[in-house]
Amino acid sequence: MTLNYERFGAVTATRDFLRHLLNPKVTPKVPRKVREEARRLLKHYPDDVVMDTVSKQVPTLFGRDWRDQYK
Repeated sequence: MTLNYERFGAVTATRDFLRHLLNPKVTPKVPRKVREEARRLLKHYPDDVVMDTVSKQVPTLFGRDWRDQYK
């Protein structure tokens, strides 16, 4: 079972991973098509502001911290 803070963390970690794919200094030798796909996906990927808003509006799905469910 995935907990709300784990789901939140997975979304933010995926965003960070895609950003790393765009940076040849961080991830050298990544094919151009992979970098282009990462860029395309990130274009509409939720940023910190969106994730903070979602975690407040739907804490049972995207709560930032396990303690959020007890507030």
